[in-house]
Amino acid sequence: MNSFMILFWYWWAAALLLLVMEILVPGTYFLWMAVSAVIIGNLMLAFPQTGLAAQIAIFAILSMIAIWIGRKYFRDTRYQSEQPLLNQHAANCIGQTATLVQPLNNGEGRVKIEGTIWRVRGPDAAQGSIVKIIDTDGMTLFVELIDSYQ
Repeated sequence: MNSFMILFWYWWAAALLLLVMEILVPGTYFLWMAVSAVIIGNLMLAFPQTGLAAQIAIFAILSMIAIWIGRKYFRDTRYQSEQPLLNQHAANCIGQTATLVQPLNNGEGRVKIEGTIWRVRGPDAAQGSIVKIIDTDGMTLFVELIDSYQ
């Protein structure tokens, strides 16, 4: 009776499947498991007589080591952007001055900054007054009055 043998290319196929899973599922666990499967496939190419239990045990140990090393490496090398507020348009407005295009009545009005109309909150002021953006809350800008328009 012939027993089922795991061949080296089975491990390479498993590595390919793990890489596909890495693309579909967030995280980096499957990547490191795929690396381990490639290593086991290469070991099987060199030592085809290795038993299934030994292959699985080595795969499990290599996967744990690879995941640990991978997490340690990526945790220590986080990328720091040169423009941390790149897609935070409201936060980019802090510190800018703008002219009210709608008066601040009951603490709410509108300003135009670089072609975009923003809702603002601050002290009551007439249309045409100059305000400085001091804070944000979502897409609402908080302003202080710099120069009032009479």
